[in-house]
Amino acid sequence: MSRRRKKLLILLIIFLGITVIRETGTFSMSFFSSSISNMSSENWNIITDARDVSLQEIKNKNLKTCTAFSSPKDVPIFVTCMGYTIGQVRKDGEIYECSPKRIEIDHIDTGPIWMPLFKYGSYSCNVPVHFVFSICRKNGNKIKYCTYQFNVNLNISGTLRIIGPCSYRTAKEMLAKQIVNSAYSTVRGKLDELE
Repeated sequence: MSRRRKKLLILLIIFLGITVIRETGTFSMSFFSSSISNMSSENWNIITDARDVSLQEIKNKNLKTCTAFSSPKDVPIFVTCMGYTIGQVRKDGEIYECSPKRIEIDHIDTGPIWMPLFKYGSYSCNVPVHFVFSICRKNGNKIKYCTYQFNVNLNISGTLRIIGPCSYRTAKEMLAKQIVNSAYSTVRGKLDELE
């Protein structure tokens, strides 16, 4: 084997070794620039029911409600995808008086983002949001018992462009963060609009 071929072979082995180590997450090399764009389409189906109840019904716990909620703005939500979670966080030791509503994103459809030095592709994700919560509000001398049922499908899609050495895993994490932030702000915004 000639000297030139040995040098090329050694360089190729080093390049492949670094690529494998970087892709497995053992070694992180973040010298890249990226841009992610997204858009979402929403199909909201919110069913509300409101009725007056007595304080005795609430004390007897005949109603499935959390008295800590006085408005949909008080409902804590968490959105999770690929180990990344965003949502309202309590201080250490504090417990939610009412259980938070969780939104799990299982799958992101991506284009060809496995290329080591240049990644450009589209992505899409369907985010199903299904939960029910009830709140009690004072309404003069009466108490209004309100139930909200959410059945929403968010479709989030967009493009990802990365130039430079970036692993497939890092690209997927960037997408997960983008999708989680988009889903959270959309659902949180809708809850904050409700009265």
